[in-house]
Amino acid sequence: MLRINHENRSNGSIELILTGKITNSSIQYIRAECLSVIASGKRVVLDLGSATYIDPEGIKFLKRLIYMNQKILNIPLNANDLFDQQ
Repeated sequence: MLRINHENRSNGSIELILTGKITNSSIQYIRAECLSVIASGKRVVLDLGSATYIDPEGIKFLKRLIYMNQKILNIPLNANDLFDQQ
């Protein structure tokens, strides 16, 4: 299960705090939240500090966000290796 909390940041971006598992089945939910923020003209900042698991499809999606110039904070140590491999 995944929960997303929104926080407005002082620089005008929106921080999405992800809590739980980032899996293939939750990517659509995360994508919809991110696209909503981007469509409003704001930058997405994803905080993964409370993410307990990220599967390979989740890593691919997060890498696409980075490519789109969105920011990711607090990548779990066990996910850093997956970022390097993909």
